[in-house]
Amino acid sequence: MNRELIKDAVNETICRILPEIGPLDDGQDLKEDLGMDSAQFVNLVIDLEERFNLEIAERDILKLKSVGSCIEYLTEKVASGEC
Repeated sequence: MNRELIKDAVNETICRILPEIGPLDDGQDLKEDLGMDSAQFVNLVIDLEERFNLEIAERDILKLKSVGSCIEYLTEKVASGEC
């Protein structure tokens, strides 16, 4: 799976959780820019784990601050063969 497919999957997942959000940009902060609350963030993590068949370690959850950081994190995981 390449970066563009991962980006599409992340964007689709975020838009499902936050349907009122318009077009997404990699630089958008999940909390500050998109208004994602903690429950929605937990749903995002769970959805991404299920979609990519991986477990996001607790220490890595704090890395998922923006749309782009989610994409980069998952791209690294896919490249390393962890999912």
